[in-house]
Amino acid sequence: MLRVVFATGSRLVAALRILHGALSLEEQAVRVSESVEQSQAGELDLSGLFLAEFQQKPVGALLLRMQPDAVAFLWPPVVSWEAAKIVPLPSTKQTPVLAEEIEDALLHAAQKHLDNLDVRLAQSLLELNQSQEQAALSRNGIQRLTTLTFFEYRTTAHRRPKANIGSGLNARLTHIVYRRSRNHRRFAELIEQTYCSSLDCPEVNGIRSASQSLNVYAESGPIIPDLWRVYCQGRHDVGVILVINRPEQKAWEVVYLGVVESARQKGVARLMVTDVINSAHEALIERLMIVVDARNHPAISLYESLGFTPFDERVAFVRLGNKIS
Repeated sequence: MLRVVFATGSRLVAALRILHGALSLEEQAVRVSESVEQSQAGELDLSGLFLAEFQQKPVGALLLRMQPDAVAFLWPPVVSWEAAKIVPLPSTKQTPVLAEEIEDALLHAAQKHLDNLDVRLAQSLLELNQSQEQAALSRNGIQRLTTLTFFEYRTTAHRRPKANIGSGLNARLTHIVYRRSRNHRRFAELIEQTYCSSLDCPEVNGIRSASQSLNVYAESGPIIPDLWRVYCQGRHDVGVILVINRPEQKAWEVVYLGVVESARQKGVARLMVTDVINSAHEALIERLMIVVDARNHPAISLYESLGFTPFDERVAFVRLGNKIS
């Protein structure tokens, strides 16, 4: 009999071993031990870790990681026949369970859990060659959204650029920096405006409010307050950029960049990104990263013209709160 349970108690280690099954036994042991210690210390949330069992033996695992404001990250199911060591005997008359059955059972349980928590958006990022994982998500109603391209700018490979406001702007741009107690609503309202006709994952617009999105961006890493900016042309807010710190990578990441529809193609985005590049040079940050929807050709052209180069790609899958039976 195949069943899916939460990986608590003695099942926690079994599920973690399956999740890290691609590592060597030595690396696997270290990773599992670290995860258990972090979970016990409250530093790692494993409450969304599921374990599939067949004949009372662990055969698969899946991890959901909850984020603020009803958002979740989903790691695809991992099936481990070696861990299960299942050898159905003819005398038992039991039909061997298939890998797809395990994947489907895990994803079914995970999606019911998401519905119970009223999660609005669950997302999964897979490598292009993870065809089995992509098939499992698609088979269970999780939508393939787009390909995301990861760009980087190396400050050591470029001189500091000069700001170029562009001929379309008639007034000098100014900016204000983020202070939650003072202008959180202003930032959120501008982000909402920049969603209009956006080419970056437009399918998820409206799933959560801009204020919720702003909270998610703030939770994605240590923010750099002076580089959370709203750019203004006269009395009108026209663009917003949000940058966080990735100290383990000696990098900054632009987690959001948006321009209101009426100000696009006028040099606003170029100016904002150039300001961040110059700030990175001043702070001796080696690397600046940004992720873009591969369908957003204007943004890709902009980043490449400023010296950004692609270094990775991921396939984005999303579940938009659909109910399952």
